[in-house]
Amino acid sequence: MNADTIPVVDLQENRYWNETRTWPLGRRLDVYKHVRAAATNYTHAAIDIANCLPVVAVPNTEIQRVRQQAHDLLAYFLIGMKKLNDNANIADLLLPEFLNLRDWITAFELAIIPLSVNNQPPPLVMAMYPNRSIVELVLQAKFVTANPAPANLEELCNMISTLQISKLWQFRAGSEAWNTGLPTVAFVRLGQSLVVGTSAPYWKALQTFWTNAKECRDARIPPAHRTELEMCGAMAQEAFKHVVTQQGGLNIIKNALNEATRSQMQRSEWNYVTRAVFSKLRDIGGNLGQPIGQRGYTYDHSAETGRAFFACGEKMLRPLSRCWKCRFIFNYNVNDGSMDVEDPATTVFAANDALNCAEDLAHCLCAPTNPAAQAFGPSNDVSPFPSENPLVPPNPA
Repeated sequence: MNADTIPVVDLQENRYWNETRTWPLGRRLDVYKHVRAAATNYTHAAIDIANCLPVVAVPNTEIQRVRQQAHDLLAYFLIGMKKLNDNANIADLLLPEFLNLRDWITAFELAIIPLSVNNQPPPLVMAMYPNRSIVELVLQAKFVTANPAPANLEELCNMISTLQISKLWQFRAGSEAWNTGLPTVAFVRLGQSLVVGTSAPYWKALQTFWTNAKECRDARIPPAHRTELEMCGAMAQEAFKHVVTQQGGLNIIKNALNEATRSQMQRSEWNYVTRAVFSKLRDIGGNLGQPIGQRGYTYDHSAETGRAFFACGEKMLRPLSRCWKCRFIFNYNVNDGSMDVEDPATTVFAANDALNCAEDLAHCLCAPTNPAAQAFGPSNDVSPFPSENPLVPPNPA
């Protein structure tokens, strides 16, 4: 599997989109609901990209690249959705759920046309499609035509807040099905170019397709980075688990597992947890002969400004505090002084699995142009919460 493009074998072999035909009715209706949500999300993504990337008289290579990738990615999903529509169980053809899906597929097809060359309808067949997230392409489309380009995180937030796709949840009931086709998190690095890493897109109702989407996303993580990232992620998880479950007297950690209590914790208490995990990481790294955890971090991206964002749901494209794995192994400048610092109380109190996070992919995309981030080593000591220094441990509860 290539990191940049994926062969379209699944549609030719009638996999994924056709596998629902013989499923029980309830499960088929669930598929229609989720695919309708994806069609809705992708329709608005196509509108955003078309609005961001108007046809220009002077050719622009970057604009052409993003436009072509967006067109091909969306056309790939459209072909699959139309195959689902054309091969549906005959008993479903008059169901309101199916008719609603069919209407959205039509709207989706019309939204793709402005992205094509000479306003042509999307293709009926494809050989390859780009290995990208639609959220990545929406953000890059907004960035490449921004004038001036955002200079800090606050300007980035203001820029992306105007995107139509970020406003969809104002008109929806709160169901996770509406996240279909979108990643959960995007990590965005500012610079001369915009680097966007995302988690895998959500396709819960089509489990086989979801698995394929995860495999495609994982193909963008080079083998040279994979082993190190897996080890770092496992070490961060081990350190976090040790602090949470074994460090005596830290009742605040037990309390932090309770949603209601977590929101009442003071920043100094979160810092205490953070420093305890840093300390344990140094111990683990030392035992393995690795400098992980040295001065707090493994990969030094301190010269790069970046921030995590929600990539779906009611807080879509709003800043998000990093997970309790990424904050220990990646050292991005996430607090550039232009906006509020990260609030760890907004992060689920867990360390995610290695390679699953948006920041894992962002690191792999940034590292080739940043020698400091390409291998283990001491990092500039940027405190996760610079407003809280020195740290005063909390009183035991």
